[in-house]
Amino acid sequence: PVQALKQHLSGICGVPRFRQRLLCGSSCLQDGDPLEPSLELQLIFLPYAKSTQEQVRVLRLTAGQGSAEEVEQILGRPQDPEEVAIEEEDLFGALPFGYFGAEIAETLAVTPLFAAAKNGHIAVVHLLLEARAHPDKGCRQCTPLVKACAQGHAEVVQTLLQSGADKDRCGESGYGNVTPLAISCEHRQEELVRILLAARAEPDKYGDVDVTPLARASRRGSVAIAGMLLAAGAEKDKDSKQTFKLRFQEERTTGWTPLVEAAQHGHLGVVRLLLEAKADKDKLSHGRTALVKACEFGHVGVASFLVQEGADANRATNHCTALSWATRLGRLDLAGLLLEAGASTGEDGENLPPLSWACRLGHLAMTCLLLEARADVEQGCFKPLLEASQNGYPEITRALLHAGADPNAGSFIPLVEASHEGHAEIVKQLLAARADSLKRGQSDLTALEKATLRGHQEIVDLL
Repeated sequence: PVQALKQHLSGICGVPRFRQRLLCGSSCLQDGDPLEPSLELQLIFLPYAKSTQEQVRVLRLTAGQGSAEEVEQILGRPQDPEEVAIEEEDLFGALPFGYFGAEIAETLAVTPLFAAAKNGHIAVVHLLLEARAHPDKGCRQCTPLVKACAQGHAEVVQTLLQSGADKDRCGESGYGNVTPLAISCEHRQEELVRILLAARAEPDKYGDVDVTPLARASRRGSVAIAGMLLAAGAEKDKDSKQTFKLRFQEERTTGWTPLVEAAQHGHLGVVRLLLEAKADKDKLSHGRTALVKACEFGHVGVASFLVQEGADANRATNHCTALSWATRLGRLDLAGLLLEAGASTGEDGENLPPLSWACRLGHLAMTCLLLEARADVEQGCFKPLLEASQNGYPEITRALLHAGADPNAGSFIPLVEASHEGHAEIVKQLLAARADSLKRGQSDLTALEKATLRGHQEIVDLL
């Protein structure tokens, strides 16, 4: 038929069939007409017809709805497949976000190819690409390939790549300006990751938001995708420095290595895979190791595996240690595991020992466990006895005093703080342990003066 000849000619002359006209004498042949042998034909190339905004809008809407037959008719005008238009309602909706004038049109207007790719209309995508729509033209923020990956349309992704779409070009997808591979990993799209890696997508490229594809796959717990990325040569220990811009233009950076991401979210399978790939189990990522993050989020299975693989139970910089997190969460299972692995009961990056954390939060069983592990009852500026006395945990103060805690040590006085807060039973314990009732605290007041000011008559009588 005529259409097949036009497609053949398109490959020779570079003009899509929609702009070709074949004349036989005075007759213009239609695409569905059969071709007779030995015909003398005349080939004419037409420029794109001038389109109104309404015609441009109709093509975009028709493409987005997947109406292949209507799209083919519109392209046959012939109409430029890359023209964009913006609706008045779109313009109105953008105003609160600070866009003005021409910038609005550039921001919101999308190509027909983008609309078709977004909704997975493969037949329309084929037509638009045949009409020489550029495979990377979508809108200012995003490409058709990134949008198709975000929506999980594997056949569309494959077609765009075969048409020369840039496999590593970034686009906005709701997770920052990211690559097609990164957004596919975020959505756990195994087939898309396989397609993109087969097309030699860069395994470590991510976009403006500095979270690598492997870190995203690790965060999402996809062993299969993480395995594909490692096989493609993805860097297994790369930090993901994700930047957030807050009020007054202040920037904060956070993010983790793939191993820390997997540990934080409790994905034991990914942790196992990364360690098998020789990921650094003790690498500090913004001051935290994988073991620290596993303990911070209470993942005992991951923590146990990391300890079993030889992770350092004491490694941390300027942050809570793994044992401090276990103590803060009141997780005896984690604390016991870490103590058996040689975790130190000393101060962490926040200058508060695990024993002080247990006393501050009222974890009696945790306090007893740490005391059995010979935790120092006098360590830290905010000593364990001070924390228990101030927060009103008499069972804990009793255990600390029995372990030899000095009621008069430190610049913050337990008796003064207990009197201030009205904890009469603890005041009795401290006095029985020979606490000095005349010592003055940071406010330069004695325990009696504090109790008097706060109206704690029972404690005034005791003192």
